[in-house]
Formats: sequence, C-alpha cells, structure tokens
Amino acid sequence: MRIIIRIVVNVLLSLPLNLFAQLTADAGPDKVLCFGADNFVPVQLGSNPTAVGGTGPYTYKWETHFFYQMGNFTITQFASDFLNDTTSANPIVEWGTFNHTPLYFKLTITDANNQTAIDSTIVNFSSWLFTNDYWEFHIQQGESIYLNYGAGAYSNYPPYEYLWRPGHGITDSIHESFWAAPDTSIVYNVTITDALGCRIDEMARYHVYVTPVSTENISINNTIRIFPVPASQKLNFRLKQQQTEELLLLVYDLTGKMILNQVFETVNFSVDINELKPGTYIYRLFGGGELIGSEKFEVL
Repeated sequence: MRIIIRIVVNVLLSLPLNLFAQLTADAGPDKVLCFGADNFVPVQLGSNPTAVGGTGPYTYKWETHFFYQMGNFTITQFASDFLNDTTSANPIVEWGTFNHTPLYFKLTITDANNQTAIDSTIVNFSSWLFTNDYWEFHIQQGESIYLNYGAGAYSNYPPYEYLWRPGHGITDSIHESFWAAPDTSIVYNVTITDALGCRIDEMARYHVYVTPVSTENISINNTIRIFPVPASQKLNFRLKQQQTEELLLLVYDLTGKMILNQVFETVNFSVDINELKPGTYIYRLFGGGELIGSEKFEVL
C-alpha cells in the first residue's frame, strides 16, 4: 500500500503545475482611441499575457454589440466590424462607432481542458473636428487686441485645456480667448487637449501683424508734447494744433490692459496718474474719432 501511495504522489508531483492552475482572462485596462489627434496610437486589447493558468493552447473570443437606428432600420455591428481579429490574444481596434459611443468588449478564453475564463474592457473614442481657418489682424505697435474667435478644433469630450504659444505679449495663455499686445508681428499657435487626453498640437490660429512705430517720438506730426517724463503724480498734455472735437485719452499697460479712459474738451490738460504702479505705459489720444497720438511713458 505504501508503494502504491508513493507512486501516485510521485506521478502527481511530476505533472505540469499549470494543469491545476485556475485559468484567468485579462482583457487589459480600458483604452482611448484618439481619432484625428496628434497623439493617435492604435489601441491593442488584451494584456501580456492575456491568458494565465489553465492548460494551453488557448482559444480567444472577443465580442461586442452596437446598435443604432437608421431611418426605420436598426443596424447591428459586432466585434468583427471594429477589430482586426476577434480570435487573437491582442487584437487591434481599427475603427470606432459612428457616433463615438464607447464600446464594451467581452473576452472569453477557453483552454485545452475546456476551462473558460471571462473578462471585459471598454474603449472610448475621441474624434476631433476642425474649422480649418485662421484669422489675421493688423495693429500698431503698442496696441492690444482681444483674440476671441475660438481655437478652431473640438472633440466630443470637453472640457478642453488650451496652451497658446509663443507666450510673447499674451496675458493668459491657457484659456480659449485672451488679450495680446505683441511688439512684433507674430503667429499664435494653440495646443488643445480634451478630457480623454487626446491632443491637437500647434494649430496656427491667429496671425497678428504689428506696424512698428518709433519709440522716441510716435506722436503724429509732432503735434503732442507730454511732460514731465518720467512722471509720478500728473502727466501733462499740450497739443500744438487747435482741436475742435473732444479728445479721448486711453492708457494701457504693456499687457494690453486698459488703465485709464478719459474725455477732454481742451488741447491742454493734465491726467492724474498717482494711482498707477511704477512701470511703462502707453497712451493713445483720439480726436474726432481718429488717432492723433500714441507714445510710451514711464511712471515712477
């Protein structure tokens, strides 16, 4: 009897361990397919390995069902409509649903001893649409402009993150709309990332052309004198020509933010600047709706 028991034990110990191991299926983590994005990567289902335990060889079966209505007809699609191989351990997702509905993929694995194991994964589809246009603007050096025509692309997974480059002259580079006051002509590009992490890179959106003006004297026809420069309490304006229309004075900081907006009815006037922070500012003076002077000045 001892000899028989010992023989049985020896035979059991000599058998492959995976004969007694539980078969496990691993369909892999949920995935995202970024259609039309710059970080597009083909989606591969399954893990490495997809089947663990049991006894090989294994058979794999991927399944899904997608229904949509077309008129009076109900259309049904299956895993073979989306995967390159429904019997592979690691098939590739070649296409997504027409309306970007996420797909639930069920994986069934069967081993050589007819053990079965089941797992599942979800694939989300982010698809980008583009307006394919850009905007041109022409400004004078020292002017600012509000760029709010949109970023030009969107996906089916908001909200979006924005990054405008280069950062020169921009007051806010992470929102869709922003103020810009570049010193030279420039093209602003945007990178957009949606809620699934799908990304569009460096879309050229805004072309801003800046007309340079002399920083020594940019008053038109030398008709305006300002003093003292630099100033600390008051900035005085003297016009060398008669002006019958009222005068509109606008003062901006270098980010393009308007600081002062005042109207005057005389050609000689003073502006209280004691509340301005020390730094460089730009004034623009209009008479009769036309620009008659623009110049940088320093505040102490």
